[in-house]
Amino acid sequence: MIFKIAVCFLALCTAAYVGICVGVWHYQRALVYFPSPQVFAAPDLHPETVALVSSDGVHLEAWAVASEASRPWVLYCHGNAGNVSQYVDQLTWWHQRGYNVMAFDYRGYGHSQGTPTEDGLYRDAEAAWRYLTEARSVAPARIILFGESLGGGVACGLAAQHPPGALILLSTFSSLVDVGHWLYPWLPVGLLATERFPSADRVAHMTCPKLFIHSPQDEVVPFSLGRALFEAAAPPKSFYQTMGSHADSPLQREAGYGQAIDSFLRAIARF
Repeated sequence: MIFKIAVCFLALCTAAYVGICVGVWHYQRALVYFPSPQVFAAPDLHPETVALVSSDGVHLEAWAVASEASRPWVLYCHGNAGNVSQYVDQLTWWHQRGYNVMAFDYRGYGHSQGTPTEDGLYRDAEAAWRYLTEARSVAPARIILFGESLGGGVACGLAAQHPPGALILLSTFSSLVDVGHWLYPWLPVGLLATERFPSADRVAHMTCPKLFIHSPQDEVVPFSLGRALFEAAAPPKSFYQTMGSHADSPLQREAGYGQAIDSFLRAIARF
């Protein structure tokens, strides 16, 4: 009798576990992407609205803020939540330093059409890259590719195909699978994940200058994963340890953040 109860209990537990795995596999994109359709105005920044079309025909919206034509462009890949209008502080920071800057909304974010997927986000980034290099005739060596959080995975995917002049990665991960293992150690994340963003594999082969920025207080993307990404990267590379939680912006709080970026870019002759 006890044996039958134990077998039944084990069967129920197994069925529940399998059910959870199936649910996570089916709904995982809802755990990764948090788009918002509400785009807020940026009257102090005055961005130009740019229409993009991805290689699979999805219509996207981007913001471009031009400075001097001779200055480099920063192509900004934002995080997994909100839309481009929630990253005005970052865009303003770059613009105030004299850089041209462009940020784009992934499919399903802001006014961009479609539904976000890993492959789709790579296509969206490539559309923004094509706009800069073709429509604005910006040389790839004059583009600073900046990726924040999930945007770091997008930026690494783009840089693997189109080497930029420099790559800056803020609060991002070695791979999204590694983040999943950290969040759900009791799940076979490696088997379930369709969204993978294998950034560590990509930076290992990148020869462009790279700056990695991460905080030990980051509660969303562990500092250890940021360090693992840095360790996996091919030289030339630099690491700056910032402070604060994942959502904290170091822009106004931390003078060392800007100094680290300035020093990194000054060391590259073309910037």
